[in-house]
Amino acid sequence: MKTYRLVSYPHPALRKKAQPVTEITDEIQHLIQEMLRIMYEGNGESTGIGLAANQVNSLHRVIVMDTPQYRDENAPMEKRIMINPEIVWASEEMMDCHEGCLSVPHVSGGPVPRHARIRVKYMDEHGKTHEEEADQLFANCIQHEIDHLNGVMYFDYLPKGKRMSFMRKYEKAQREEKKAGN
Repeated sequence: MKTYRLVSYPHPALRKKAQPVTEITDEIQHLIQEMLRIMYEGNGESTGIGLAANQVNSLHRVIVMDTPQYRDENAPMEKRIMINPEIVWASEEMMDCHEGCLSVPHVSGGPVPRHARIRVKYMDEHGKTHEEEADQLFANCIQHEIDHLNGVMYFDYLPKGKRMSFMRKYEKAQREEKKAGN
């Protein structure tokens, strides 16, 4: 089966809209396992708490996550898999989030406006439909990953001046990484 790898901005898959999963096949199960592996391995700089299929060059509407808020810090890791996730309700209350992304290494940006609470409907890896509410980091992560599925990057929310500054920092970090031979 295919081995997936993390892609970095400006890879074209990061700007494409992922397509709904119509059947949970062996290919989709393999994609999920690869995404979890990549999320936990990270980008050489840090590990992730969420990953969208676009980030591994797959255009299926699949996200995986493991946010610290979702589990007791002393409990074993509890992964989350959401297939065809859809936000069905969002609070009017907003929160500003300082975000990073495995596909945009070496830099982070913010504040990114996110809904403080959401309700998300999704299918798990067994085909069972769920609907649940999320807040704080869990809600932030879901919104960030669904944005990926829609071809939206978190820095798109930054005002133009901050976005341009962010992109200069990112391009500089990429040049330095290339120069270092990484």
